[in-house]
Amino acid sequence: MDSTTPRQPAEHDSTAPTFQGRRNLITAGTAGLAATAFLAACSGSDAPRAGLSGEPAATTLVAPTVPNRRPTQAQLQADKDTLATANSLEVLAAQTYQAHGSKVTQLELVEAATRFAEDHTAAAAVFAEPVADHDGVGKPNEYLLTNMVEPLRSLLTSEASVADLFSSIESSIAATYIAATGTMLEASWRQTFAEHAAAAARRAAVWGKGGTGLAPNTALYPMSDLISAAAYLSTAEEEAAEGEGGETTTTEAEAEG
Repeated sequence: MDSTTPRQPAEHDSTAPTFQGRRNLITAGTAGLAATAFLAACSGSDAPRAGLSGEPAATTLVAPTVPNRRPTQAQLQADKDTLATANSLEVLAAQTYQAHGSKVTQLELVEAATRFAEDHTAAAAVFAEPVADHDGVGKPNEYLLTNMVEPLRSLLTSEASVADLFSSIESSIAATYIAATGTMLEASWRQTFAEHAAAAARRAAVWGKGGTGLAPNTALYPMSDLISAAAYLSTAEEEAAEGEGGETTTTEAEAEG
């Protein structure tokens, strides 16, 4: 029976052909690959794939498709709440820059504060457009204003303290938008949040360490500054309250009658 492995020559047979040179091995391998490619090119498209023998098995299987699901009303409302919250964060940031940017003295940082205020004003308009009638749109985020900005107002007496506040606000925006990127239903909004998150992260780095700059030291942005759930503008609680207030039990109706 023939074997695909060449018979090894006798140990003392000096005239037997050998196949030990690395160059010969590479040459033989290259020639084999070239021959295989040539035969594959010459064969028809119906030829079996490499490693298979005989005719390819016929199949009538159809690749499964994932059915499209319509988002629920709760999911759509959650997206609107997120957009409204983003608008309130941008308004808060813009107003904070406008109120305290004058305390910055370094020329580069003065220019940055002015430009960043304009950026936040423009971003606020982007997020407000699809949810203009949402409660809280156009106003600074009340929760962060009360719990982050107002408590520090009397302490904002130096450029470093103002820079630290700016950095905290930008970092909160970056972390919040990163979280929103994974929840928004529409791909276009996921991209928008990702872009604005990156911009906020860069601004946070500019103001870090009291305005001296803070380079990232991790591959992923830290989510420690993600805003509290209480900072989100949600209509769920308001609707629930309205529903409870508008309900009339059977006993009450009978009593009134």
